[in-house]
Amino acid sequence: MSSVYQPKNKELANVRVCTSEHYSNNKSSLKVVGRVKRGLSAFILTPAKKTGSVGFVDNTSSLTKRAKNELVRFFDNPSNTKKTYAYLVVPKTKMRKYVSTKMKK
Repeated sequence: MSSVYQPKNKELANVRVCTSEHYSNNKSSLKVVGRVKRGLSAFILTPAKKTGSVGFVDNTSSLTKRAKNELVRFFDNPSNTKKTYAYLVVPKTKMRKYVSTKMKK
């Protein structure tokens, strides 16, 4: 049973699951939120850095039901049996700069 979506985890609302190959081909349009390891599928970890340190981000219970189903389908897919990580990505959004105009009297 999935937990109730909490508004404080808005970054995890639009998460999609992809492979490392898909992420490396689309780095300019995707941002990595974390990754899920096959053996530790209850935890979202930070992407590996050059130092090799990996940190804990959140539980997968904070993901939406759609994202959890994508993770299950990813790890159950026979073509992904040798892949140990599933990357959680969100599309990069361009920040708009709003110019405030003041009316002079």
